[in-house]
Amino acid sequence: MEHPKVVRAEHHLFLKNVETESVGDILKLIGTGKDMAKDLPLETLNNCFLVACNTRHRIRVHLFLQWGAHLECKDDLGNTPLLICSKNGCKDLVQFLLQRGADVNARNSSGDTPLILSIRSPGHLDTTRLLLADKKIDVDRQNQAGYTALHTAIEELDLEAIRIMLLANARYDEDENSYRDGQGQFLKDESDMSSENSQELKESPFMLAKRLGLRNVLRILKTIYTPTPLLKACLGRYLESVRLLIDCQFSQVKSPNSLDYNIISEFLRNIKTEERSVSNVEIQIVKELINYGASVNARNGCYERPIASAVMLGSYQLVEILCQYGADLNFEKYISVKSAVELASENGQYEILKLLIRFNAQLTDNESMHHWPLRSALRNGHIQCAQLLLEHGAHLHEDKGVLVFDAIDSRRAESLYLLCQVMPIEAKATVCRYSKGIGSCFIYAVEKGQLDIINILLDIGADVNQKEYSDSPLAHTTDPDVMLTLIKKGANVNSSIGDTRQSPLIRVSQKKNAKFALTILLDAGANVNHCDEEGKSALHFAAKWGDVDNVKIVIDYGADINITSASGLDTSHGSIEGQCTRYSHISHTERR
Repeated sequence: MEHPKVVRAEHHLFLKNVETESVGDILKLIGTGKDMAKDLPLETLNNCFLVACNTRHRIRVHLFLQWGAHLECKDDLGNTPLLICSKNGCKDLVQFLLQRGADVNARNSSGDTPLILSIRSPGHLDTTRLLLADKKIDVDRQNQAGYTALHTAIEELDLEAIRIMLLANARYDEDENSYRDGQGQFLKDESDMSSENSQELKESPFMLAKRLGLRNVLRILKTIYTPTPLLKACLGRYLESVRLLIDCQFSQVKSPNSLDYNIISEFLRNIKTEERSVSNVEIQIVKELINYGASVNARNGCYERPIASAVMLGSYQLVEILCQYGADLNFEKYISVKSAVELASENGQYEILKLLIRFNAQLTDNESMHHWPLRSALRNGHIQCAQLLLEHGAHLHEDKGVLVFDAIDSRRAESLYLLCQVMPIEAKATVCRYSKGIGSCFIYAVEKGQLDIINILLDIGADVNQKEYSDSPLAHTTDPDVMLTLIKKGANVNSSIGDTRQSPLIRVSQKKNAKFALTILLDAGANVNHCDEEGKSALHFAAKWGDVDNVKIVIDYGADINITSASGLDTSHGSIEGQCTRYSHISHTERR
């Protein structure tokens, strides 16, 4: 992989070690990697991230993402990290990236999606199933050749892949007169095929199978995996027909090899697609199926259990029925598949959550932080659900800073307040300094301008002059209310932390439209002529970044325009046509 030229030799070494898989060397650099990543060009950091995905090294993938690499960055062929890992058949990394919110429908320069590429990878079935389990997946998305994942499975002669694609309702189009254009639109007859788009028409999966001599095989597979008579009766909401078929013992639903073994989960998935509440007839059908012996835990084609679908439908009665008949309420082993408790917590379904707890649902996954109902409730501001979980023994986990960071990120002051009430005293002293690769929680709250959250953090001991990072919290905002709050709480307007020795005034002078922030700092006693390690003052930076208002403010407060940096640059160097000197001359003339 080509990578951009970088100035610092250690950056080149860092990327080289990642590319050559020098595990020992890269581990030595990991200790200093966080500091290095602050100055590492984003393009180089993204390249390191992509190479780590290619080499299937999860630790490196996690680190580069934590240090600021873009989740949707692309290589020269337009492949995102998820596309690369799907192509390589790396199930663990696909899980990891999906959990972090990677675009499951991303395309590379050829238009291939993760789903299409996964089918071409060795031992791909687990990876393909994970992608299909994502609720945002578009199973019929085409590449530039007009191929979908089902096309690819047919072309690869992969019958198991064809099977799971059909289970996921991939479009099949046995109608030989059905075509698609390059944008995925279906044209039903030749009269729709104008000369303008005739070159872009693509064959349906059935037409491809016919061309490859697989027409009869595909028809058999299609027949096998279309709804059975019993499922068709359920989908039509024909209660009497369902009862008749059951009385005649038409289907062996108890056998895992039976086509109706997962009939309840498939039926509930169909109800979900209609985006409405569950009817009494549908509940009665589920009861009939359970009494007949249908599994309450068999998954549908999207890997969902019936209990998860019932929670998503918001049906208390349906959830209760499934629980009474032994629905599995434990956490899922697949990261991208959520349990019933997680879904109820995430959606704020308090009564359903109480019901699940009554049936001894698992509330804390001691083996993983991925399944964390309390985190879901707090992140979405469902305080009542969070309190219920805590009352029944849900753990905060050791990494409590994650919860604080989530509350800040989702702007949930009420969630943070609850956390502070239940958090041990010793934990409060450290969570404000918790870092997620972008500075401490307190600095992050300051950057986002959340005054209510800032006040809560200050109440539990956040340090307005914290020195763990390169500069003070005051240097991370231009919000007047936030700045005044920090100063009132004792923030030092002349602090110069770290190797650069840049004060908050110097940092703020580099930002656009910061005249009010500069005025607040200067009125609070900020030294207008303080210089950083290179001998540059706030005026140097205001002039360099070309904000005339910033230049005017610092000059009006007595900035020395004759200060020369360590490299010999005066304050007019790099400014827009020497605006510092001109404004200073005008200002002195007006005063006379």
